[in-house]
Amino acid sequence: MGETKFRKKMYKSGKFWVAAGMTALTVGVVGAQRVGLPVFTDGLQEASAATVTSPLTIDQVTDADTQAGASRTVNWNGSSAWNNSDVTGLGTYNGSTWTADRTYGGQSKDPAGATYVKLVANGASTAGYLYLTRQFDATKTFTITGYLHPNVKDADTWMTRDYSDWTGLLLTPTDPNKIASSYDFGSKGGGGLGIEGMKNAFALGVDFHKNSDKNDPAEGPFAALRTTNSSGTLTATQGLQNNVAGTATYTDGYNLTNWNTTIKYTLTWNPTGGPNGGPSIKATMTPTGTRNSEKTSWTVDTAAGKVTLPSVSALTFGLNAIN
Repeated sequence: MGETKFRKKMYKSGKFWVAAGMTALTVGVVGAQRVGLPVFTDGLQEASAATVTSPLTIDQVTDADTQAGASRTVNWNGSSAWNNSDVTGLGTYNGSTWTADRTYGGQSKDPAGATYVKLVANGASTAGYLYLTRQFDATKTFTITGYLHPNVKDADTWMTRDYSDWTGLLLTPTDPNKIASSYDFGSKGGGGLGIEGMKNAFALGVDFHKNSDKNDPAEGPFAALRTTNSSGTLTATQGLQNNVAGTATYTDGYNLTNWNTTIKYTLTWNPTGGPNGGPSIKATMTPTGTRNSEKTSWTVDTAAGKVTLPSVSALTFGLNAIN
């Protein structure tokens, strides 16, 4: 659907496939009572893409542009991004299978102009994913920015403990079409953050509830970068290393009860910079407002923290909420 159009645009662009700092994906996330509800923006530009059903990235796929010797950059406008994303849900609500609600926001927008999409129901035991149906080329650098809003769409209050389980973004080598079915919601519940069981996956967001059996480091709400290993098991978080800023993989020493519920995030993936030349992630979360002189942002830098991340060739991007 629209593949020829994309090729034509890429051929005319004459740009590199993905240059550092050129790839930008804007997203937003909204919440609801007791649950986190992610939303997806209506703007996506300079985003690298790969095939939907193959683990190969687009650099490894023969097509007209590469045959003509042109380098590859995908330029998606808002409608193209919307047409190349999908939602899926887990659990039941009011006796029906929960599927997420793309019409939830109507004209309601986040600070970047993103249209809200409701990913979990106004009740317990549902989860939802919003994801791009094409993968990022993880052998190149890319940056994702957007908003998390674990609240009802028109409210902006202070975050509270046990409001939900998790609201955030995820990067996973999982086939986009299998992103929800790869998560065992029945046995993992909210503690698995929607990524446990997915091999070599990454999640950045807000954890509202402490699950000691899942290596949660503190009572919520706290921000964290969580990862899974090659077996799909959630790995432990890391505290501050030698008092070096950015080296903790969670908000070490403070929770986010004094942050409001509109939170901007920026995440940059780099295929190098980590231990032994492996991948690294640098991410920042910043609320649009705080109270009681609370810290105004939190940054995690896996390169500075010498955190080893698994190497992957392609990543599916999504937003998820789970309660």
